[in-house]
Amino acid sequence: MLVDRKRELKELNGLLHGRSSRLIAVSGRRRLGKTTLLVHWARTSGHPYLYWVGSHFPSGVLLAQFSKKVWQHSNPGKHTPRQFSYESWEEAFEALAEACQGEQRHIVILDEFPYAVQSESGLPSALQNAWDHTLKFSNVCMVLCGSHVGMMERLLGADAPLYGRMAGPLRVRPLPFSATRAFFPNYSVEQRVAVYAILGGVPAYLEQFSDELSLLDNWRQNLFQDVGLFRNDPDYLIGEQVRDLTNYQAVLAAIAGGARKPADIGLQAKLPHRSGADPYLTQLVEMDYVRRELPVTIPPHKRQTSRASRYILADNYLRFYFRFVRANLDLIAQELYDELEERLAEQLRAFVGMTTFEELCR
Repeated sequence: MLVDRKRELKELNGLLHGRSSRLIAVSGRRRLGKTTLLVHWARTSGHPYLYWVGSHFPSGVLLAQFSKKVWQHSNPGKHTPRQFSYESWEEAFEALAEACQGEQRHIVILDEFPYAVQSESGLPSALQNAWDHTLKFSNVCMVLCGSHVGMMERLLGADAPLYGRMAGPLRVRPLPFSATRAFFPNYSVEQRVAVYAILGGVPAYLEQFSDELSLLDNWRQNLFQDVGLFRNDPDYLIGEQVRDLTNYQAVLAAIAGGARKPADIGLQAKLPHRSGADPYLTQLVEMDYVRRELPVTIPPHKRQTSRASRYILADNYLRFYFRFVRANLDLIAQELYDELEERLAEQLRAFVGMTTFEELCR
């Protein structure tokens, strides 16, 4: 189910229906439905499309997988030779350009492109060379998509091979509160506000809850289990992009516990005094998990370097997780769910009011 992505579809269709070939960057953190959005867009466009997803496999394996996709796109309805692969990425892109000739527009989606770049560092240069010499003269609308927001932004940087060639990035954001009506038509507004305070606008999370169950039953089925999306995601989402996960988790826990200034966050997280929390906060802001706020009285020319900033968790589920789940792992391990639910019932109203309800009112 694709919910509330009219803005993104309008942007993509505007580029798709342009006269010239297009190279588009799409980014956004995991679980926001980027793949669902792009596949829905391609399928409903009426144009032939190729979808390929990168991974951490060796470069030769990725090239073979991409080669088969290109061959299938060039030879629809036929079986790909078992051991088929182009000799190089340059040859594969040249074959793709040949397949995308003619009056009909072709959509090419390279999903999780940063993973492929990690395995083959020369891939952006190969694509840049192919774009300049063959692909931009074809009838292709190519999308590079990635969940590693920082790396996607670096692909657009002034010193990157693809600089000046890509439109975007089109940033996919969490869904707005209004989208909860599509997921929970049987819930009252108050119940939907509570769910939004817990899960935010992350489609992959919202799909796990059911409005045929009470909030309490949804908690028990999803949040208190040792396995599953909700218990593992806070470690997985951040750990795949950083090395020292422990310190990042300590910073997030400190913010969730009420620390707002870098010095207080570093102190509560027990970080070394030399660098403190600053490098961790910079990375977490880049990853969209933390938001930097400044007093309105700071002049515009000083806002970038001001030390008066405070930091809050921008991700609703991380706020809930560190406030209620991670802080009560001892009760969860002992399956003392009744006691845990009493704590939740006592504190949830204040939590919702101080976080999500205030933000919705603004």
